[in-house]
Amino acid sequence: MRVLALLGHGSRKSDGNAEIHTLAARLPGSVTVGFIELATPSAEQALDAAVAAGADEVVAIPAVLLAAAHAKNDVPLAIARARLRHPGVRFFAARPLGVHPGMVRALADRFAEARQGAPEEPPERTTVLLVGRGSSDPDANADLHKIARLFAERRGLLDVEVAYVGVTTPNIEDALVALLARRPRALVVLPYLLYPGVLADRLRAQIAEFAVLHPRLSVAMAGPVGTHPAIVDVLLERVEEAVAGTGGMACDACKYRVPLEGFAQDLGGTQALRKAAAHLTLPVDAPTHSHVPPKRHVLVCVNRDCADRGSVNVLLALRSRLRDAGLDRAVRTTRVMCMGRCGEGPVVAVYPDGVWYRRVTMDDVPELFTSHLVEDRPVGRLIDLVLG
Repeated sequence: MRVLALLGHGSRKSDGNAEIHTLAARLPGSVTVGFIELATPSAEQALDAAVAAGADEVVAIPAVLLAAAHAKNDVPLAIARARLRHPGVRFFAARPLGVHPGMVRALADRFAEARQGAPEEPPERTTVLLVGRGSSDPDANADLHKIARLFAERRGLLDVEVAYVGVTTPNIEDALVALLARRPRALVVLPYLLYPGVLADRLRAQIAEFAVLHPRLSVAMAGPVGTHPAIVDVLLERVEEAVAGTGGMACDACKYRVPLEGFAQDLGGTQALRKAAAHLTLPVDAPTHSHVPPKRHVLVCVNRDCADRGSVNVLLALRSRLRDAGLDRAVRTTRVMCMGRCGEGPVVAVYPDGVWYRRVTMDDVPELFTSHLVEDRPVGRLIDLVLG
């Protein structure tokens, strides 16, 4: 029996997580649901539940839009571990939704819906802002630009810009400035997001503020693409590809496979495996490394948003205090890229405790160092969440 395991990104807002369950109900056959992060059950628990339901074949479907770290690292790692736990079951990994005509059709319908009830403006005076989540993977960011072109070609629009909520550029403010320079009469914002959540709410508030500042411009914002009927068709196509062995990802521009300028540190997958392992619960009796493991590992995000908020100085200050106290071998520090908390940084995570802090400033470093890293007492007022 084949069981599908639908693996969503996960959100701290219940609305977004509920939509993944709604999507699962629209898929045929037996389906389990799990989340890569931020919500339960976990991806591994969803795979185990599929086996418990009697599956001899499990197809893991990443319910994510583009192929970035979650699809390339987290899901394959979860599947690899499930294969070890269930050697008699065949596991398949489907591709994410990706660049597909069905996704372009979903965008076109959302565009049409957003314009209903708005002042009628000709296409040549209408601009579109396509907004994605943003990734540290240039391959995924490039795919969003491709989707924008597939949507925009032959529509006769004045202009189409791509922007990202976080992690990379252009950001929304810069893209809006570029669009205003074309002197449009109408702007339609298309969130390339699956479901409602923190990012969608943040974008809606930002666009509402922009509309107030530009009252002569007709501004409309569409809903996320996740509830469109085409999503189910694309997911089922990805399932059949996975089982047939024809659905491998394109690796020509993958930063983990080829040496891309500016991403040399990611080549070979070491960074990928570290990030993926951080999203999964490691067993207590995991084999130790050949070297003496550190007591703690502190991860500090130094990607664009966190760096702008002072994360690099936070990292340097922690390292300085650890060196001065002779703890730099017992407590390792690592600068990492996006940790999925854009807008809430600087973000600091402490493992194996699984404690994630947000909005850590230089003023917080002494307390974080003394209380948590020396005295084993996490700083409650800064905690974002605790994993594992």
